[in-house]
This record gives sequence, structure tokens and C-alpha cells, in this order.
Amino acid sequence: MSRAHLRTAMLVADALTLAIGAFDHASADSSEIVMRLQGAEADREEVHQATGMIMVQLGVNAQEAPLRLRARAFAQDQTSTGIARAIIDRTTDLRHE
Repeated sequence: MSRAHLRTAMLVADALTLAIGAFDHASADSSEIVMRLQGAEADREEVHQATGMIMVQLGVNAQEAPLRLRARAFAQDQTSTGIARAIIDRTTDLRHE
């Protein structure tokens, strides 16, 4: 699967997850769902940016980098987005593990 197709598939998965979640909240209107989708897209972009930074920092490939990100998130009981933001802000550096 190409990067563009993978990105599209991930966005569709996010959209479906949020839409299904909205069924549990009868009061959720369409503007709230749109806001959640926009937030999910921003989170995904941060994870992609941090993944690229990990590839450069550690000299790993595109398959290894997101695994390192998720492993760090799991080990620190945080979200991947939270770790991605710390990497982008340069408050976390995986080279020093």
C-alpha cells in the first residue's frame, strides 16, 4: 500500500471510529463530530512528523520508527500523540535511551 493510500485508510478509520462513538452521544451534533475529526487529523500529522524525526535521530526505517514511538508511549503510559508532541518540541529524545 502506498503512503497516500495508507494515510487515507487511517483517516477513514478515524472518521468511522468517531462517527460510531457519536452514536453513543445522542446530543452530539455534526459540528462536534467535524471538530473531533479535525483534531484527529492534527494528531495524525504530529505522529507522522515525530516518526520522521525518529527515523533521522535513530537511523531506523519507516516501519521501525512508529514502533519505537508506540513503545515509548506504552512504557510511559502516555498516548502516541503525547510522545509525538514531546519529540517535536524536543523535550523527548529517543537517542538517549
